[in-house]
Amino acid sequence: NTKRRRCTLVSMVLDEECIGSLCQVNTEGHVGDDSEDTEKHMLVVINREEFLLGESSAVADKGGYSEDLNLNIIDIGEATINYLLSTDTADHRQLQLMDFLQDGGEISDIQVLTSKKLVACGYGRFMV
Repeated sequence: NTKRRRCTLVSMVLDEECIGSLCQVNTEGHVGDDSEDTEKHMLVVINREEFLLGESSAVADKGGYSEDLNLNIIDIGEATINYLLSTDTADHRQLQLMDFLQDGGEISDIQVLTSKKLVACGYGRFMV
């Protein structure tokens, strides 16, 4: 992938078990092709002990994946849209979203505005 990316740490909180980090990831499209600039907010959750032992750094040096490391990365926009589309209850506030998708709109064209505030809820759960 030749797109240029920039990642900014927006917020970080601790609970009794985990560290939650809210990151803003910007991807710049190339001039002359159809790619556009994009912005995503990612929630990264890692166990405090694994962070203190430096296990996350060792995994990053080896390519970014380990079955032993408990590292969760959640795309906030994608998770929000998936939740809204999977709810069973009808909500009139979602009608514009449903109409947009039924008229051929793409999920990737939906922008989810994310708060910069991150709150620890305990047991490795965080609220944005």
